[in-house]
Amino acid sequence: MKKILTLLSLTLLTNTAFAQSAKQDYIVTTIGDTLRGRIQLSGKNGDLVRLARSGASLTAFGPAEAQSYGTSAGPMKVSKKSGVDAKPQFMLPLVEGYVRLYKAENEQSEKRYYLQLPGSAYVTEVEAVNNQLTLARSLPGCDALNFGTDEFQRRYAYSTDGMTRLVMAYNTCREPTKPSSISKRPSGLRASVGIKAGVNVSSFDVQAQAYAGLGQQRDALGYQAGVTLNISALTHLSAQVEATYMTLNATFGPYEAYASNVGFPSNSHTLRIKYSQIQVPFLLRYKFGNGVWRPYLNAGPTLGINFGNSSADTYPSTASGVVTEPVEVGKTALGMTAGGGVAIRAAASLISLELRYDRLGESTGTTDYFSNLNRHESLRFDVGIAF
Repeated sequence: MKKILTLLSLTLLTNTAFAQSAKQDYIVTTIGDTLRGRIQLSGKNGDLVRLARSGASLTAFGPAEAQSYGTSAGPMKVSKKSGVDAKPQFMLPLVEGYVRLYKAENEQSEKRYYLQLPGSAYVTEVEAVNNQLTLARSLPGCDALNFGTDEFQRRYAYSTDGMTRLVMAYNTCREPTKPSSISKRPSGLRASVGIKAGVNVSSFDVQAQAYAGLGQQRDALGYQAGVTLNISALTHLSAQVEATYMTLNATFGPYEAYASNVGFPSNSHTLRIKYSQIQVPFLLRYKFGNGVWRPYLNAGPTLGINFGNSSADTYPSTASGVVTEPVEVGKTALGMTAGGGVAIRAAASLISLELRYDRLGESTGTTDYFSNLNRHESLRFDVGIAF
């Protein structure tokens, strides 16, 4: 227990330092202003940016209001127009240089590429069907590229890789002393680490070789504590992995067991299930809303690693007094977990309250009476904090 508390304390200190040093805010640039906060994308092709800032109401920006959005490492997408009367559109920057290259999706969710020529405030769409003609008109003065040939079409296909190679080669041809660069686009992924702790009530499905009924199970409270890592994107969906220490307890009996080789009842038995488990679940989490209170659901497979087993069948004996017969527990367990809760934004941290259901298959070795501990189910309540 002391080791667990020490681990959690060190994790909390590490997380606090992480929260103080890391820049977790996204950046939205508008005309004459730069805004920082948490963003999520919505709308078709992610053309609506919702910005949540501390002390301010949720604000939505489209490509007409926002010039770009991204992180401190750079923009993820920028707003561009393909003509004076065209609607602005969020585009992914691919190449920076003499000629710039962007990628976006049209209304039919088809990939399209756009060139921004020197001195132009707008971009030129390179259509998929007539891309050779558009490229030859837009990129003059470099005969070495051999526009229209089979070699050109093979080397510079209408794809992200082909179009990037083409623009890089053209810029090198036109301005060899000013090298272009492939845009370094931040992924937008955010990692948050945290700690959690709580209590559980578990039940067990036990098979016995010979018994007169195990009687009513008396559930015993256990507890759990662990660490979490959550990876989120600019949507409501995220992935989370955890490592949680759990204690699992239950008592059966007293009950009357029968010796299979004799056929008469023994004295009263009490079966105590007690062991520890490290659970490592891999969860998909879906969060609702962007406010201070954010409900969520999560589910996924989980692996259990068992240790510290002191499970035993105890009964009185006229020959040797009280007999304690160990019940073995397997080394690992597999199953599923699912639950839901609410995350509460508080300054630089996120406090969570969660109710979760676990169902894991277990197995034991064979003793005189107990052949299998088929599975265990737990209902858990956890309180956590993440940074």
